[in-house]
Amino acid sequence: MPEFGRVVEPLPRLRLPLERKAWLGGHTESGPVVPRARVFANGVLISRNGYLGFHSHGFERELWSHPIPGVKSALELIDGPGETVLHKLGTVVTQYEVQSGVIRRSIDTRSQAFLVACSQHNFLLMSLDDTTLLAFDWSGNEIWRSGYQGYCNILSTPDKYVVVEMSTKLRVMAADSGRVLWRFEAETTGDKGPQDHSNHLVPGFPSVVFLRGELMTILGDGRIFKQDLMTGELLQQGQTPFRGPYQVSGESIFILNKHQGQFTEYNHLLMEETKREDLKEALKMFGDPLINALLVTDEALIWTTMEGTLMGLERQARPGEKRLAWLDPLGASMPIGVPPAASAGYMYYPAMSLNPKVRIGLICYQSASA
Repeated sequence: MPEFGRVVEPLPRLRLPLERKAWLGGHTESGPVVPRARVFANGVLISRNGYLGFHSHGFERELWSHPIPGVKSALELIDGPGETVLHKLGTVVTQYEVQSGVIRRSIDTRSQAFLVACSQHNFLLMSLDDTTLLAFDWSGNEIWRSGYQGYCNILSTPDKYVVVEMSTKLRVMAADSGRVLWRFEAETTGDKGPQDHSNHLVPGFPSVVFLRGELMTILGDGRIFKQDLMTGELLQQGQTPFRGPYQVSGESIFILNKHQGQFTEYNHLLMEETKREDLKEALKMFGDPLINALLVTDEALIWTTMEGTLMGLERQARPGEKRLAWLDPLGASMPIGVPPAASAGYMYYPAMSLNPKVRIGLICYQSASA
């Protein structure tokens, strides 16, 4: 299940040109697999076939690892409370401390449903057979159930679950009881037909994010709503100047629009545009690529493309020089709304492809030195 994108705060430190530092692959009886990565400030958590481990950035040192018998692909990891992660193998949910690798608990749920979310009170499974969410406490007891319509995506906060059904119907639930606190569905602004996605909340992109006790939603037509997470009270609303792949920080929404060739920084605290740049010539230099996802760092704009190439541009030219451009033509499949992850001068990207001639794996890039 695709997650909603995350708030990137602070902006990671990354300088172009990037250099490939390492390429991590995995192999199973049925062929190669792409490892999954969870990036933290002091390292990266890697999941691949039969293995879960925490490495220093750049894969220079393995800090801890656990064999995971019986796993033939990378594990789906869910963030837990107190810098922990959880995974589910069969009916058993296991919780690990990220920094030490200590197994905090293993719980047999006796359910084949998928692990999809976690709060400080419990964890959440999703049953596709009967379209039901099931909450289990940390002792392994099922404490509540709630149905959902069609399909849903979930954002976890410490004590609430935000459930988005059918891409438009949002409800906030108390994690401890399953009680619905409030609901929200925006009006459509397009032609009102079946292809009108003006009120959609798109997973992959950070269209639903938790910010300091508030829930911010960014709709398909660029409307922004900020509501009190507890009550649903509307606190602020705004409108992005245009649409395109975007990233959210604690203060801003960064958007890169290929068709207009524009990059904007929109301050969602003030609900106003604070900076705009014309990048038509730069994008033309790159061949006018179709842009799938955006990563904004302190010194660079980096994006993925439909053509399977990573591209980057300095945010500001060095004195007396032109803005530095960078690209890495991987030929890989690059999902819409899924940007690279970066921290501490390193960037990670999973290269995926069904083409046997294209190399796949988790790539680590290193920032250029000052």
